[in-house]
Amino acid sequence: MKKIFQISQVWVVVVMSVFLVSCEKSEMDGLVPAAQASDLKKGDAPGQIKKNDPSQTADSVFIVTFFDANNTLNSEADVQALANSIAGPIAFEQTYWEGTKGFAAPLTASQVYTFRHDSRVEFVEADGPIYPAGATETSFAFAD
Repeated sequence: MKKIFQISQVWVVVVMSVFLVSCEKSEMDGLVPAAQASDLKKGDAPGQIKKNDPSQTADSVFIVTFFDANNTLNSEADVQALANSIAGPIAFEQTYWEGTKGFAAPLTASQVYTFRHDSRVEFVEADGPIYPAGATETSFAFAD
């Protein structure tokens, strides 16, 4: 005896297929921070920092955000204390503790590596303007 699919099951499959296809590619897929644009031209993966790379100095500014499931990072001092406990002394440019928990600061390659491999860190990203892949600041015309 053949089992006949109900129309509701067919609709669920169609809707899920359309949703999954629409999620495959987005306008944001090609965006990379401008600070990493030169890496792309060299053929390196975006955001890839090589450990012990002498060209990476502390003047490269990064944004670091933390996971805070237990809501323990409630002040600037809490965020800075956690960051300092993970990677040593940091010269913070900006600290975030309302909503997003994290900071922006110049980091060495060693500090970036340490943050990227710590389970309390959500993400580490080079700070800077974001442009579509292959574009530069000069390729955008702004209306007055």
